[in-house]
Amino acid sequence: MFFRRNSQRRPNENDLIKDINTKSLEDVLLHPNLLTSIRNEIPSFLNYFFSEDGSSNSNFQKLVEYALSDIQPPNPNLKYNQILNNAASVLSFPSDEMRQRVLEDRNKILFKSLENFVVNPKVTQPLLAGHFQRIVENLMLFSPDKFFDEPFHTKLIDFLVRYIQISGYNELLIHILTDFSQHFKGNSICIVFEKILRKATFATYNIIINVSKQDDFMTLSRSQKNNLDRNNLTWMKDFQPLNLDKETIPFPHYVMSDLKNYTNKHLAEIAFEYSSKFFSRNEDNLGRSFSKSTKMSRFTPRTQSIASTMNSGFRKLEKNCYNTIVKSHSDNQNPMSKNYDFSEIYNFHEAKFIAYQCLSCIRKVYIENFKLIRFLQREDFVEMLLYCGVFSDVESPVSSEAFGLLFVIINGYSHNNEFFISNNGDNNSDDGSNSDDEFHETYSPNEIKYDIPPFDTESVEKLVHKYAEIFHFDVDNLTNQMVSAFLIFWNHRYEDTVADDGEIIYSDKYLPEPVVLPKTLTPFLILEPLIFSEPPVSDRLNIHYLNIIKLLIRKREFLTGKNLQKIEAYPEDVRRKIYQIDLLLFEFMTRDFTIYISPNQSRKMKFPNALKLIFPCVPDETTSRSPLCGTPREIFLLVSKTQIFGWKDHVSRMSVLIDDVYQQIDNNGEFMVKLNYYKNRMPILKENDLIHSNMKPGDTREAVSIEEYNQKLRDEAKAIQSID
Repeated sequence: MFFRRNSQRRPNENDLIKDINTKSLEDVLLHPNLLTSIRNEIPSFLNYFFSEDGSSNSNFQKLVEYALSDIQPPNPNLKYNQILNNAASVLSFPSDEMRQRVLEDRNKILFKSLENFVVNPKVTQPLLAGHFQRIVENLMLFSPDKFFDEPFHTKLIDFLVRYIQISGYNELLIHILTDFSQHFKGNSICIVFEKILRKATFATYNIIINVSKQDDFMTLSRSQKNNLDRNNLTWMKDFQPLNLDKETIPFPHYVMSDLKNYTNKHLAEIAFEYSSKFFSRNEDNLGRSFSKSTKMSRFTPRTQSIASTMNSGFRKLEKNCYNTIVKSHSDNQNPMSKNYDFSEIYNFHEAKFIAYQCLSCIRKVYIENFKLIRFLQREDFVEMLLYCGVFSDVESPVSSEAFGLLFVIINGYSHNNEFFISNNGDNNSDDGSNSDDEFHETYSPNEIKYDIPPFDTESVEKLVHKYAEIFHFDVDNLTNQMVSAFLIFWNHRYEDTVADDGEIIYSDKYLPEPVVLPKTLTPFLILEPLIFSEPPVSDRLNIHYLNIIKLLIRKREFLTGKNLQKIEAYPEDVRRKIYQIDLLLFEFMTRDFTIYISPNQSRKMKFPNALKLIFPCVPDETTSRSPLCGTPREIFLLVSKTQIFGWKDHVSRMSVLIDDVYQQIDNNGEFMVKLNYYKNRMPILKENDLIHSNMKPGDTREAVSIEEYNQKLRDEAKAIQSID
């Protein structure tokens, strides 16, 4: 059926329009031709709600009441929710004529009702929240300029932040910040982010208060170990993959270590001290100290020392203080109070949910519009996110959201997630040499094409180390919070940790002076044994390790340029940055760490030795399974291709280390072939199964037997040796 574009609509097109003025609003809303009438913008239907002078009438006012309140229909036999839903559908329908009349309404009934709605005690009802979201979005999409000129929009933001835990309001706030960010004048969008982050901070404050009442937490390591009963352990022993020496790969670290109860009650005192920056408190109402009910964790000696040095007169939280805290502040005394009214107290589950909703809202906003990240690059925002990440409970997703946001804010954002390396610094002379003077005149660091540049100022770095010092990493009791914090705190040295091999002095003729690697450890080294867990204890932790190492390698390539020069050719500040990266990777590959061989036996190993221990052979046994963790192999491949302490005409220090690994394995060279082969992740192989040569997923080439494949590996290894 075809219609002429400019054909005039007939005044009466359906049964609803006939004698519509004699029908009650309830009859109109329940009529089957309701949406057809508004879609066709029939004048008689629109005039049912608006007078000739353009002002709304009593029908429109009642329509708004049905959409934004829970008033009862006059006849109890009428379908209650259908009337409310249809009323909201009329007001949220994308009809230009209806929206134009609403905006030009002299009585401003809809806007007044929206203003009254935000103070309605029943705003938490999901049905009304959904109606409110649909109506507001419909008006904004039609005429955002007119909508943002209304005084109501300023009250709307405060309202949405206050009830951000309700899905309808959360989605509406995300929509406003992403699709209408251009309508925020000046830095006003920063004020919105500040309100959201302060609410998240206050919710996290409530989390740690409740944590002080709990004895311990079910950590990631404990939960995985508890899932393995004796039968499962027996199964794991029978089907654990075999390494190159045809020995069973050791059980995961969490299976063989002695897992103790984990608690972070002590953080409540520190969280209380730090919270004074983010919201006001009436300390006279905090009550007596709760230190008797708070036992300091045996796993966190550095936080014990911090807590012991606190002012003895400092007021602490009591066990049930979340029910008794009274906030007392005014706009004149506390400028922050105008951002959010901190008069609500949340229980444990409410606090976790609200904090998560606040932080996930910001994450969704920058995913939709990454340019808004620059508005988050403020020191106070960084500290609030650090507060949320450190003082949340150990297994909630709050820490994951907080540290994920921090990673993007601090390290910057590139739309394609890559570093771009240019050749602007290359200026070789005819003889292939490059004089020091010439290089200094022409050398300029290759530009990384960031969409949002990093925010890694010295003050931000100090903030990170400040919060890292009160955080704890435990290789024997891993938590999801530790995995999340690893992204930000991975390079912080803890003075209360001691490396197995103590202090290391490293010298190289290309170093300006011998370098002392401290005996203390970073999380990058503390958690290193866990990446050798088979099966993995945490895939997220393994991914974080790979991403950090890739980031370091890319930064080094960026500093050295595409063509490697002699060390003397680089400016001193560039050399220093390159050395720092080299030392990080070198220490990671050469430090001794403890790895469990059996429940009662452990061994000190370096990365290459541990790699040999867990590197699987071709799974040709019926009682073994294919490996699940390929992270150590991937890391070894990445680092082996990096010229650590290597320059033009200078042998890489890492190449010597790799040669040492080759010498420990029979058939030198076969190891690297197998490393590359296992990048394709072999499936489970049973007896007499066939595998493809250089097998890849979906490969349909001629199959070979396992014996033929092993011979192929040996031939390739010999070919590699002959080339070398």
